[in-house]
Amino acid sequence: MDNHAHDYRGDGWAVMADGTRFWGVLGAAGLFLVSPDDYVLVQLRAAWTNRGGTWAVPGGARNPGESAAEAALRETWEETCVESGHVKILGECVTAEFPLSHVLRREPLTEKALLERVELGDEVFHPDHGGQGIIGLGNHGWWEIKDENFAEEWTYTTVIAECDEQLAFTATSESSDLAWYHIDKLEELDLLPAFKDALPTLRRELKRLSAK
Repeated sequence: MDNHAHDYRGDGWAVMADGTRFWGVLGAAGLFLVSPDDYVLVQLRAAWTNRGGTWAVPGGARNPGESAAEAALRETWEETCVESGHVKILGECVTAEFPLSHVLRREPLTEKALLERVELGDEVFHPDHGGQGIIGLGNHGWWEIKDENFAEEWTYTTVIAECDEQLAFTATSESSDLAWYHIDKLEELDLLPAFKDALPTLRRELKRLSAK
């Protein structure tokens, strides 16, 4: 990340040259949480989220100043109500990285008259930074601003952790369902493609970390 990092909010799209988008202008992180009997806490992503309807681990955009572990624990709490005090971090690994063209960062759209126009479907652009008005993130109004002062790569960091038992959870708005699923049977689920690709690496890393 360059010296413009302090200007960023975590929410927004990171965009590749071919138009492919990844959530989190500062990258993203998730928690691969494993119980003593080798079950993993997995989340069925809500339909309105990116890649909704697929299974993966809890996670999301990193905020300014957050480590990957801090982001993964915060997102897990927000999406599952699992408290960080019950989680022991073992390690982490970058399980996806892609070169970027630009990011579409977000700032709140608070001007009432402009917000009303956006809600009616009008195209509205900010007179100074040129951001487009959109509705998103909890049905709030946002300016979506193209910004080329960004990290050259977008990364997703998977934080590997353990707990003493299969913890109780509560699904929030970002989760259609939650479950503890055996680590050797995860491919039985309709997995988010990037998570499915990362599974062999995560299993090897978990084995290595657990042997320490």
